[in-house]
Amino acid sequence: MSATLTPEITDTALGRKSLSILLADDVDEIRRLMAAWLEGQGHLVGHASTGREAIRYGLNHPCDLVITDVLMPDNDGLDVIVALRRSHPETRFLAISGGGQYMTATDAIHLADALGADSHLFKPFTRDQFFEAIDHALTKRRR
Repeated sequence: MSATLTPEITDTALGRKSLSILLADDVDEIRRLMAAWLEGQGHLVGHASTGREAIRYGLNHPCDLVITDVLMPDNDGLDVIVALRRSHPETRFLAISGGGQYMTATDAIHLADALGADSHLFKPFTRDQFFEAIDHALTKRRR
């Protein structure tokens, strides 16, 4: 599937067009919940539980949007953003973090933003916050 962002998507993000979305999170319950929310709106969702899986999937299946946890085993979300932004510059990125043993959520998000995340979200989050962050990622003007 080609990952092209049309003007239709940038008007208001979700609800107008089915998007190809990659979810990368090492917590199965969170990934399944986000997938259910997105698939319920007709979006095509790929799954990865590690950064390495996300990079491999994203390189072989260009997406409109990548939603990645920042702190994951086996390459993290920062690696995902850098690798996939390089290979697919049109892809949008939403970074999510609840922090970790060696880094606060705020520090993780600041790093993700500096590396090219289009939007971010702190765990825990509500469904409404999730879709607002996606809308922001898809409609944000790139520098």
